[in-house]
Amino acid sequence: MANWATLLDIDWQPVPRWALAAWVAFYAVFLVYVFHSHGGFLFIDLANLVVHEGGHLLFGWFGPTLGLWGGTLLQWLVPFLLTGYFFTQRQTSAFVFCSFFFFENWLYTATYMADARAMLLPLVTTGDPDNVEHDWHTIFSSLGVLQYDTTIAGVIRLCPGENAITVCAAIRGGSLTARCGGFVALAKCKGRDRCHNGSGHDSSGKNRHHISAQYAGLVAGGASLFAGCNGNLNGMCK
Repeated sequence: MANWATLLDIDWQPVPRWALAAWVAFYAVFLVYVFHSHGGFLFIDLANLVVHEGGHLLFGWFGPTLGLWGGTLLQWLVPFLLTGYFFTQRQTSAFVFCSFFFFENWLYTATYMADARAMLLPLVTTGDPDNVEHDWHTIFSSLGVLQYDTTIAGVIRLCPGENAITVCAAIRGGSLTARCGGFVALAKCKGRDRCHNGSGHDSSGKNRHHISAQYAGLVAGGASLFAGCNGNLNGMCK
């Protein structure tokens, strides 16, 4: 506990103003890109896909069940561990980006979950292409919750932005204005979150916009985190 208290007393590394501006621009451009993708596959998901498939291979050594879950486990574990490392090092930019990357993985996973019954997404495998299986169709079927795929996905999809705001609020001296802005953006995306109705069709004509709104909450949360880590921006930025 003493070491933990000592760690929390260490100041976050200040971020130069030019770097802060660059990161804010990155989040803004990413948000525009997401809205134009209409909830489709994003370039950042290519990295998620590689880690996901690696997880199947790695955890497959411990049996078929862990091998099945391993894709998502490693996909979440890698950015989570990186976030923890940069937290201990008090490296502001790296911590915020890895947090953003971690929470973005929840959205990627939620899209996969929501496809469990419809199974419309193209699948990738490192094994025999003739024996490829849909992870979440198999997992939900084994758990007896396949009919709730879109409901579960909706819950998972709501978590990233909320968690980003929570992490931000836990950092001392955070920018209240940025936090509130992230919360408002996130609040706009709550309430309507269906991907498929089980027949392979959108359950509402506005579904893609709802998915993009979830990313809006995530990006706003990332920006809030960045401001929160820097505390009073006038005092912490170089």
